[in-house]
Amino acid sequence: MRTAAILARIAAANAHAVTAADIFTAATIGGARALGRDDLGRIAPGAKADFVMVDITHPAMQPLYDPVRSMVYAAGERAVRHVFVGGQQVVCDGKALAFDYADRAL
Repeated sequence: MRTAAILARIAAANAHAVTAADIFTAATIGGARALGRDDLGRIAPGAKADFVMVDITHPAMQPLYDPVRSMVYAAGERAVRHVFVGGQQVVCDGKALAFDYADRAL
């Protein structure tokens, strides 16, 4: 998301062309629209239960004046603790559940 914000500002030749909220909306609702899926990208009745839980105490999220801005510009995936897709947890405590970490050790 950070890269998208930077590129949007470069393309517009305006440092204030987009906000963190604009980028977050583009990544969620905008991504769903691009896929032609009105059941994704938002938490609402009839929508898929896809969501991310972020650790707002993570150092990359500090200071926490604007959580969306901290997530877009500083924390990225480092502050993500849990991810649910279609109501099923796929990331727990920052680790992908479908990935065998022990099998990948060298």
